[in-house]
Amino acid sequence: MKLHDVTVPHVDRSLASMERWIDKAHAFAATKKVDPETMLDARLAIDQFPLKHQITSASDAGKLLCFRCADREAPKHADDVKTWAELRERIADVRRLVRELPTDFDESRVISLPFFAPKRLRIGDYALAWGLPNFGFHVVTTYAIFRHLGVDLGKQDFVGPLPFLEA
Repeated sequence: MKLHDVTVPHVDRSLASMERWIDKAHAFAATKKVDPETMLDARLAIDQFPLKHQITSASDAGKLLCFRCADREAPKHADDVKTWAELRERIADVRRLVRELPTDFDESRVISLPFFAPKRLRIGDYALAWGLPNFGFHVVTTYAIFRHLGVDLGKQDFVGPLPFLEA
């Protein structure tokens, strides 16, 4: 399997799942007669980033993973997201951006990251040992905060639709 195939589709599918979680969170808020905006600052622990930051971190981590693997400069997104509408826009934009990347990643590349300098990694090792786990951490934490709030999500909501073959 090619590096593109284990990064871009995974990021796109996970962010699409997050969009559905947001829909379910809004439905949950409506049934409880609460303003869904109050959920944006929810967190699992006092020293943890809030939900809105977990969502922006997931979108940034997924974007950076895919763009680094494609050897492209990732577009920047503002870090001042305050509303669900802004979060939805950001997720949709990142999904569009990663789907537009070329599929022919140079898997022989070696990269250096500012936060690990001067150490270097093969691009595939970066993706599997840091990029995907970091992205997954923020996706899982987002899911966990929604569950902590009481949003009705289950394993299939997390996994998302499976790419079944036609019978």
